[in-house]
Amino acid sequence: MDRAIVHEIKGDLVLVKCQEGCSSCAGCSRGKDRVFQTWNTKRYPLKAGDLVDVYIPTLKAVKAGFLVLILPLLLFFPFYYACALIWTAVSEPVKVLAGSTGIACGFLINLVLKRYMKNELPEISRVVSEDAP
Repeated sequence: MDRAIVHEIKGDLVLVKCQEGCSSCAGCSRGKDRVFQTWNTKRYPLKAGDLVDVYIPTLKAVKAGFLVLILPLLLFFPFYYACALIWTAVSEPVKVLAGSTGIACGFLINLVLKRYMKNELPEISRVVSEDAP
């Protein structure tokens, strides 16, 4: 669980900004000033500036890590070997380019899933204080 400051409220969707020292979730590990989306499923009465605890279940964190880090690398190999099987006389740089296309497809899959899987967002678990400094 990490602390974040409420930046903007859009119904049940809340944009929060990472607090200093925040590092356990994928959203916060990118820097203190990064704003990311969370759900306010418990419908806390929030306003901009409130300090909240953000919770992401372990299974969701592992799934997100797999999709972002492992899936693109795993897709390198099928694309690389498919290129080698289809075009037997192709050079190594072309095979590597085909494998890199697999990595790009992995990132594209992540973008599509991120757009359609809004329920995978972290949740606000409690309000720590109002109007954080």
